[in-house]
Amino acid sequence: MQIIRAMYGRAQKHDYVFFACENGAVDPLAELGSQSAADSWLATNIAPLIASATFQTDGILIILFDESSATDTQHGGGHVETVVIGPKVKFGYRSTTLYQHQNTLKTLMEAVGLTSFPGAASNAEALGEFF
Repeated sequence: MQIIRAMYGRAQKHDYVFFACENGAVDPLAELGSQSAADSWLATNIAPLIASATFQTDGILIILFDESSATDTQHGGGHVETVVIGPKVKFGYRSTTLYQHQNTLKTLMEAVGLTSFPGAASNAEALGEFF
């Protein structure tokens, strides 16, 4: 909770900071009901976010699809698909670098102005190549 409080305190200069976590053991489409329901949710919630003036100034949206199978155990958990969206993100960029969750954490913490990072994030590289 200290990390969340610190990030929230730093983020007050921004209009909003939002973190969501999906339980990887549950199929997110099952919760929404169908692919069309998921598309509708994205159109209703994500489209206005990325169209907002605040987001278009300096926003970052990182979506992680962490759904590796039980047999995919490389690097502590297999492949994780990541989409990085924002006005300062290189359009269509595709990285071949191995990143892990601590890289994403460091990126988000740097984005809100923090300079001290917990655990594995302290030695991780931020996702700088995407910007």
